[in-house]
Amino acid sequence: MWTAPLSALIVAYLLWTGAGYSALIGIGIVFLIVPLQVYTGKLTSIYRRKTAIRTDERVRLMDEIISGIQVIKMYAWEKPFAHRVHRARKTELDEVIKTSSIRGLFMTFQITTTLLAMFGTIMSLVLFGNNLSSDKVFVYQTYFTVLSFSMSMQFVRGVAEIAETLV
Repeated sequence: MWTAPLSALIVAYLLWTGAGYSALIGIGIVFLIVPLQVYTGKLTSIYRRKTAIRTDERVRLMDEIISGIQVIKMYAWEKPFAHRVHRARKTELDEVIKTSSIRGLFMTFQITTTLLAMFGTIMSLVLFGNNLSSDKVFVYQTYFTVLSFSMSMQFVRGVAEIAETLV
């Protein structure tokens, strides 16, 4: 996590020297998306905690059922207990779906960050009247890939993993 801001500063300087003010638009896009990713990482940890609680409840219920299976069979309570297990599984699955949706949003940000930053920089270069060549575009693409990887993948994922570890 500590290398991500350092590499971001180095890449931002290299972009600034190559593209000038146009680079600021792409860098700004990356740094606008990072807080959104941090927020989704925190949401992931919140929903992961809820999922863990629901899983613990379901496992505890199943343990109680297995322990008292003779009594359940003797009094023919299979259907009410099956209904309780079904409800416990459904609430657990609802939390898993929420967690997966948030993680999908998180991954979408990771994929689109580089593309949006690159689009913003190239569009501003064209609008400012600069000449574009393929060598410049490929160099900027590489810079934005490194910048997005360091900020979107390493830094934000580090925050999400720390939150997950605390759970």
